[in-house]
Amino acid sequence: MTDRLHAALGAARERGLQALLVSAPANTYYLTGFRAVTYTRPVILVLTEEPVLVIPELESTHAQARSHVRDIRTYSDLGLGGLGGKSPLHLALDLAVDVLRGQGVKQAVGFEPAGLTYEGYAYLREASSKVSPSAGWSKSSAWSRTRTNWH
Repeated sequence: MTDRLHAALGAARERGLQALLVSAPANTYYLTGFRAVTYTRPVILVLTEEPVLVIPELESTHAQARSHVRDIRTYSDLGLGGLGGKSPLHLALDLAVDVLRGQGVKQAVGFEPAGLTYEGYAYLREASSKVSPSAGWSKSSAWSRTRTNWH
């Protein structure tokens, strides 16, 4: 884990968070070294002891070459069978929640309020309640203000 990732996770832990979902493009780039070719589809860093980068399938080769995060999970919103009524944001959030579940996250998780619409936040709460009803969500705008201290 890079110093930046370690410092960001430490800042989250100081605020009582077990994990952090980072979705603002400047922050995902700062923490991972990966800058998407286009941000029309969500890019989410699931920041835990074992960070995971959730990206659109089209960005896979580029992310593998650029990201400091080695565990990269992709979602496809180009399936011939359709998306099952889900938006690319829903697909990315489903994958992020699956990562949290797989890593046994059961405590509060932070997210960037500027990185999600209200509808996205509502979807995230609903999807995560099926995983761990006791886990809470916390707006994490405070940690982004400390980014310059992450080194």
